[in-house]
Amino acid sequence: MTSPVAPCRWPEWPAHSDPRWRVAAILLAYVVLGVTVLGFNRSAMQIAVTVLTAVGLDVVLHRLLRTGPPLFPLSALITGLGLSILVNYAHGTWLAAIPPVFAISSKYLFTFRGRHVYNPALFGVVASLLLGGGMISDSPAYQWGGSYAIALFIVTLA
Repeated sequence: MTSPVAPCRWPEWPAHSDPRWRVAAILLAYVVLGVTVLGFNRSAMQIAVTVLTAVGLDVVLHRLLRTGPPLFPLSALITGLGLSILVNYAHGTWLAAIPPVFAISSKYLFTFRGRHVYNPALFGVVASLLLGGGMISDSPAYQWGGSYAIALFIVTLA
């Protein structure tokens, strides 16, 4: 007797050689340094909301709109971490969910031959700035501390 329910498939982890792992590690280092040393004016909760919204929405939209194996949301993690650095939310925690919604949704709305056309994080930043009504802004330049050591660190990792 066979079960009517399909077996649960787990997403495949990207290979250790996938360059996205290094990009995610660099962005995570920037975020951690920014919050702990450089004085980014984002809370850990705002960063968590941004990253978890990006990852969760990517998994859900992939499941609803695409076929194939389940998605391991490494690209969404990178997008969420990038948005945590690039966008400033002065008026509340839940505004941090808006840029990743724009970013991840654009991956599924603006496609050509099954692939997104441009950088989703860039779309999320631009859409948030244009449609956010001043509640969302770009991050201030002073968040990097203005030190040559920090500039060298950023350039070296990049």
